[in-house]
Amino acid sequence: MTLSPFEVGKEFGREIRLDTKQGNRIQNFQRMEANPAQMRAWTKFIQDQCNRAELRSSTSVYNCVGMVLSSRRTWIDIDIVGWILNQDSYILLSGVAEARPGDLVVYKDTHSKEYAHIGMFLGERLLLEGSNQTEMWVISQFGNFGEWIHPIDHVLPTWKGGIEIWTDRK
Repeated sequence: MTLSPFEVGKEFGREIRLDTKQGNRIQNFQRMEANPAQMRAWTKFIQDQCNRAELRSSTSVYNCVGMVLSSRRTWIDIDIVGWILNQDSYILLSGVAEARPGDLVVYKDTHSKEYAHIGMFLGERLLLEGSNQTEMWVISQFGNFGEWIHPIDHVLPTWKGGIEIWTDRK
């Protein structure tokens, strides 16, 4: 049986010690790196889906949650993001206009409205050189698909169910 280039075997590494600020253990696992053919296929897929996204790093060792909440070391289930944000005393901001570099951008699933993806707000860039219009940019890990820098609204269609901005600023 031949695997599609988008399928990954169940090759997971060990769990690393990872705790919330309140001292509760965060379940996680380190994933094995995907093969180069898979990474090329995933890169093309993301470029086709999110044409303004810029590839930063081609890796499948960590996911979006692991990128922003464990320094790019491991996979953490998106289902526990709300719990981690609460445990680590993050504050939900009233909207994207309040975002500052380093704040977390949490995307909701288009249908279920559950958390589906997370990234880190980088700041604003000029929309067009010489104009004064800007747009917000984010860095995030698209699952197995590598790490991408992208406009805040340039994500997979299934992640367009709403955006929340969370901060640890006091």
